[in-house]
Amino acid sequence: MGMTGGFDLHSNSHGGRGVWTDIIKVIKKTEVLDSNFKNSFVRKVTDGATTSFWHDAWCGDGTRLKDKFARLFALDYFNECKVKDIGHMVNGFWVGTWSWRISPWGRALDELNSLTNILNSTILSTNGCDKWCYDVSGTFKVKSLTKVIESSLLSKHNLSSHHKWNS
Repeated sequence: MGMTGGFDLHSNSHGGRGVWTDIIKVIKKTEVLDSNFKNSFVRKVTDGATTSFWHDAWCGDGTRLKDKFARLFALDYFNECKVKDIGHMVNGFWVGTWSWRISPWGRALDELNSLTNILNSTILSTNGCDKWCYDVSGTFKVKSLTKVIESSLLSKHNLSSHHKWNS
């Protein structure tokens, strides 16, 4: 049986991309997943070249910035930008290169102050690439990921006990 939910658990049939790429694709395609499963994957931003500033949950508490700062998202002329396109770190502080439709004022200015505080506590580097990471208590364990996948994705398929990972 090797196929489960549209990806092959046992082979690397995708030209070198592998099972992790398939798992991430399934996560993105599946709207209703256990929140513990979705929250187990975090975006680690290094240079900000492939991470969407507004659409990916990459800093702070894991909430997408467009949801947390809706006024600013609406004001941003280029709200499809990557992290690297909208700012960078200078001496440990975030310097934004914003493109506002109109200058933030009132509550939007309060949001900008809050956003800047979050960004100042985020560490970015120019060394390396952005990537998705599995993060449960800071340590990757195959057993814990297996349990989350089995309970979140495979429990609905009623697989018998002889269908185990790596069998």
